[in-house]
Amino acid sequence: MKKLALATCLLIFLLLFSFCLFGPCPVRADPMLNFTGFPYIVLGGNGSVVPSGMPIEYLNGVYRLTGNISDYSIAVETDNAVIDGAGFTLQGSILYPGQVNSQSLGAVGLMDVDNVTVENLNILTFDEGIWNLGSSDVTIANNSISGCEWGIAVISNQFYDNTTKNFSYAAAMNNNVTNNRITDNQVGINVLGATYSSNIAGNIISNNEDGICFEYGNNTVKSNTISENTIGILNGAGTDNNVFFANNLTQNDQAVILSGAKNNLFYCNDFIKNNQSAGLPKGILSNMWPNNWDNGSVGNYWSDYPKTNPNATEIDDSGIANQPYTVAINNIDNFPLAEPYNRFYSLATTPPTITLLSPNQPIKNSTVPLTFSADKTINWAGYSLDGKQNTTLLNNNTAATGTLINLTLSNMTAGLHTIKVYSNDTFGNMGASEKVTFQVTQQPRSPIVTAIVISGTVAIAIVSVGLFFHFKRRKVLI
Repeated sequence: MKKLALATCLLIFLLLFSFCLFGPCPVRADPMLNFTGFPYIVLGGNGSVVPSGMPIEYLNGVYRLTGNISDYSIAVETDNAVIDGAGFTLQGSILYPGQVNSQSLGAVGLMDVDNVTVENLNILTFDEGIWNLGSSDVTIANNSISGCEWGIAVISNQFYDNTTKNFSYAAAMNNNVTNNRITDNQVGINVLGATYSSNIAGNIISNNEDGICFEYGNNTVKSNTISENTIGILNGAGTDNNVFFANNLTQNDQAVILSGAKNNLFYCNDFIKNNQSAGLPKGILSNMWPNNWDNGSVGNYWSDYPKTNPNATEIDDSGIANQPYTVAINNIDNFPLAEPYNRFYSLATTPPTITLLSPNQPIKNSTVPLTFSADKTINWAGYSLDGKQNTTLLNNNTAATGTLINLTLSNMTAGLHTIKVYSNDTFGNMGASEKVTFQVTQQPRSPIVTAIVISGTVAIAIVSVGLFFHFKRRKVLI
């Protein structure tokens, strides 16, 4: 009997195992059954929070923390939701030091969900801070994450399709990681697997081993402050066609590492006081794949540029230096910035200030002097007289900063007039002076005065002729 019972149990086990292995298992797994580590709080549909009694309230699609939580993870199992930390803290501990356990949920785990926002959380010492596994249209914003193995992970989800007998991926697409403070982690932001069309912007990423680590392409990284990391941005093999724009990389040991990555675009970034600005991992002697270090008109700022190009100068007031910067073989910045991007941005977006020096007093003739200057190099100028259409003064000829431009306006009629001067800088920004009112006081001979003068002359002539004949007649009579 015991042997029969044992055989029966074994047969049931094999049948169940075969069903799970070869039967129609669901693609979307339940984190409660698959993740290990801390016990977790499950946020489900319709506002459910399991277990109950946790400091989380729900209202109109928003799960909001009402207190700090220690030694629990949060598993998000619903679409179209907001998880608002409201400034409270999730506190854990590193369970797997020196490694990242793929079955660890971390502080907050999102698996195959869409349109979820995680915001305003303080996260301390978990294996992973926020774990996005195969989720799309997710926003991770305004969080502070510190002391984790991975601060934020955006990863495609791999699963086994029992129908095709192949492994498939749920890609992580169109995710936004914005305005987070990510410090003192092993890796700040990790983007792995089929993850693309993500936007990583406005984050402060500092004092991590690796600031941002990529293993996939077609993402945008912009306006991040990446400082004092061992590696600022690490691009692994297959990390192609990413765009890196307006990032500040300061005092990293290696600012950008490109290991087998190609066709990435870097422009308007600041590379300031890094031990190595860009290149391969230390000890690797092969050449880098080609990447683009300017967008065809604007490159990056390199703080060591004066040392590498001591004879370079700025082209007019363009903010662009006149010699290329060599990053590595086949990697050239053809339009390096002459100053950090924030100053270049101000230069490129601020219209010129126009100072109109004359006319500034009554003008006594019909020729009016026009004198003005601009605080930037300009290549077009015109004026509007008495509110009429602009008349071009300067076209496709540059005038350097502070140059006095002297012109004259002819055939001005007497009376009050207004004038306003417009100028374009070399970036196409238009500036305008204040409107100035001036008076022309020319005094042409008026018909009335002329008539009076002519009438007086005629009267004098008539009197003279009369006296002549009077005296002449008198003389004859005598």
